[in-house]
Amino acid sequence: HRHSMAPPHTLVGYILPDKEEDRVRNEDSESEDEEEERQPEFLDMKEMDSVSSISVVLSQIPILTLFCLSLSAVDFMTSKQKYRIQGRFALRDPWWEISCTASRLNSKFVMKGYPSYSLRILRQEEGRSIVSLFLKACGVDSDFVTRFMQWLPVDRHVDLTNVEEALNDFGNQSKENGEQVESDVLHRISKSGFYVRAARMYPHVMRYMPTLLPGKFLKLLNKEKEVEIQKRQVLHFCLLHQIMWKEFQLVRCETRVEAFRDCKLFSTIPRLQRDALVLYDDLKNFCRQKGHTYIDRENLQESMRSCGIPEVNTWEAVNFLRNQGVLKVDKQKIALRNLYKYETEIVECLSTVAMAEPWKIDLDVKEVLSSAQRMRMRAKAELEKEQSSSAQNGEEHAPLEPLPLDPDQVRAAEMMCANPVTVISGKGGCGKTTVVSLIFKAAVAQQESKKEKELEINSSCEGNKENGAQSPQEVLLTAPTGRAASLLTKRTSFTAYTMHQVLWSFMSTKKSPSGEPMNWMFAKVRVLVVDEGSLVCVQILHSLLSMLTKYAKLQKFILLGDIRQLPSIDPGNTLNDLFESLQRVRWAIEMRTNHRAESELIVPLHICFIALLHICFLLVVFILDLQMAIKQLLQRPAPGLKDDRSSQFVAFMRRDCDLINELCCKHYSDHTTKDCKKKLNFQVGDKVCCTKNGYKDTKEMQKKEQAKDTAQTQENEQVKDTTETQKNKQAKTRLCNGEIFFIKEVRKNIHNCIYFTSLQYFQ
Repeated sequence: HRHSMAPPHTLVGYILPDKEEDRVRNEDSESEDEEEERQPEFLDMKEMDSVSSISVVLSQIPILTLFCLSLSAVDFMTSKQKYRIQGRFALRDPWWEISCTASRLNSKFVMKGYPSYSLRILRQEEGRSIVSLFLKACGVDSDFVTRFMQWLPVDRHVDLTNVEEALNDFGNQSKENGEQVESDVLHRISKSGFYVRAARMYPHVMRYMPTLLPGKFLKLLNKEKEVEIQKRQVLHFCLLHQIMWKEFQLVRCETRVEAFRDCKLFSTIPRLQRDALVLYDDLKNFCRQKGHTYIDRENLQESMRSCGIPEVNTWEAVNFLRNQGVLKVDKQKIALRNLYKYETEIVECLSTVAMAEPWKIDLDVKEVLSSAQRMRMRAKAELEKEQSSSAQNGEEHAPLEPLPLDPDQVRAAEMMCANPVTVISGKGGCGKTTVVSLIFKAAVAQQESKKEKELEINSSCEGNKENGAQSPQEVLLTAPTGRAASLLTKRTSFTAYTMHQVLWSFMSTKKSPSGEPMNWMFAKVRVLVVDEGSLVCVQILHSLLSMLTKYAKLQKFILLGDIRQLPSIDPGNTLNDLFESLQRVRWAIEMRTNHRAESELIVPLHICFIALLHICFLLVVFILDLQMAIKQLLQRPAPGLKDDRSSQFVAFMRRDCDLINELCCKHYSDHTTKDCKKKLNFQVGDKVCCTKNGYKDTKEMQKKEQAKDTAQTQENEQVKDTTETQKNKQAKTRLCNGEIFFIKEVRKNIHNCIYFTSLQYFQ
């Protein structure tokens, strides 16, 4: 059964304080609304430098992600009745009158957009109770609040609009506590009650700013920027993030066109700024949807014409945005200046790497690849010999003859050794990561061998020196996602990181007064390898290259991927652009031979998958009920749905995912996904999917392993060294988004929170 939302209603009231069971319900229950979650946006290198160097508005929140209000359900009291509303509320205190638009969904309402705030108009008795709560919320001593409330004359009306005046009168009449009132209480109110004072002085700010700048207007008010907004009368101005940074030093802070329309302010904006807002919004959507970083003049004119903006007004808006530093006009192309800057500075970074002192790796690449091939064939032969039941004892096998080397792999290896920049394209199984791993593993080993020889010569001349120092990380392997980084680590001999991990490590590293990172773990990196290059947008690649060329010792850049895959979701197609440009100078190559055995099954599996999709589509179309369609697929069962290890569904809406998970959990595990208290009901044997990158604490598992190792040390002294090595390892295991696990053991801690002590990784 699919639930539909009722028509929206405008509700005016205030939020009631949360009860304990409401907090637990908000933490345990999953969102059921259809509002699309806002994905975090990542700052570029210049913005990160700004955040770390000066006190900007976003300096108190996570550096790499923009602040977004959390979604939660609250009890909302209107003049008629109480409602349960799910939405994003920045202010929840009972003295705020909140106006919002919400639609009914099942037993609660779901808020659309963001609310507006104003101070409640209170009756005398209610006003006193609200004032008492307000003073306590500001940190005023409870005894003082009690004496103040007792002092108030019966006929005197007090609320948040005149509470400071009443406190001054109380201080004047109380000589003993008068100094305390002036120096302590009023100071606390002016600091903690700033939003209340702002609502009294600038009611329009509290009415419009929560919608125009959701999630950021509180930080804006803390810096008293609303005074500047009122003085400059730019509340209706083009609040683009470039202008907001120039005017108020606000990072990634801008207002959407829809927000102006929701506030009914769009028609009050002057014509030029209004056209500029529409053009900017249309260009951003075009770049996001098409993946481009610019638009042609003809396409821009046609798009603006469909919005009802004449050609003359279009170019006036373009010139206005260009003068404001928002657009870049290059002949017949119009680009957002930040995207244009990313691409041009990527070229500058690569030019810096190419012009710097080269690191030419002197390796016999054919010997390196042949040696690795012989080792793989020898290991495969030994495994087949062990598994073969018909093999006779003492039977001699003919020596293995290695297969001829893949010429594309040889050329790619030679490019990496000779060139500062190399782009390698190829489908999965062509050996891109294998070649990179073999070449740089051999290069690092060769370099360490030379250093050891030099150290021996120097030590013989100058005496003994300290040994055992850990060599710095010189080869950095990265990927855009946690899952890709995890696979990269397993397939190579290096530890791979996500690109955002590298950016975050830079931001969290202590800086010198000049901005140089101190003891940064990637400061000695000489080689940067980026896998899954088709998923990398221009902004992230620009930040990473800028960081490593400026603060590391980057000498080689390797980009891996498949140019025939779709580009990244964010603007930019860096892999394809770099491949086409560098192929002319023979710094790019495409591998064509597939060496992965299981890849031969791709075509037959693809045909089976299409057939299965056709069956599912017919079921959904003719039955017109998702629940019944899923049940029939499970009961048949359809191909691949025989057991929970092979089953997999793909859905595009959260409520459909919830329904499918519920049906599959009941079918395969014989229990529901939630218990009677609406809490997630995890049980042993359940199949779970990690939806975010994170870490799992494995201290308890290590204690058990160390206990076993301690018992074995009495029999074998070599185990002691192994145990000491294990103790020094990081007691955390990285879980990547998209990884599948089966629960082997479930426990609850003293806070009655569920945690898994044993998970079985499923590949």
